[in-house]
Amino acid sequence: MKMKKIGLLLLAVVVMTLMTGCEIYGSDNGALDGFWQLTEMTVWEDGEQTGPTDMRESGIYWGVQGDLLRIGCTYFDFEYSGHTLRVWNPYSGDTYVEDASELKRYGLYNLEEIFTVEQLTGSEMTLKTELVKLCFRKY
Repeated sequence: MKMKKIGLLLLAVVVMTLMTGCEIYGSDNGALDGFWQLTEMTVWEDGEQTGPTDMRESGIYWGVQGDLLRIGCTYFDFEYSGHTLRVWNPYSGDTYVEDASELKRYGLYNLEEIFTVEQLTGSEMTLKTELVKLCFRKY
């Protein structure tokens, strides 16, 4: 009986040590965290509207988790404040992207974009700038 109590005490000490030694990482991104499929894109260039274009077959996904944003094979720094999403510092592999035209197919026209978050629920997201409106569904 005494060995059983000692064993339980040791187990309790080990569990408490593990729990205090681990830090649980949480994010303040709320519904933004997740895997988002681009479903529709509308573009305004030179006063002309193109679209909305059905993008469901484009294979473009945005992945957001913690402080990481990935679009295709490109990673971005980002800042989400509830009504805006700022995306900047795109890098792919070991280098920063220096030509914004590489990002155009994703709906990004500049190396730094500030999107207005028009809609963000657990299943849908709509982002808009002066040049583009992007609609997503959570995958």
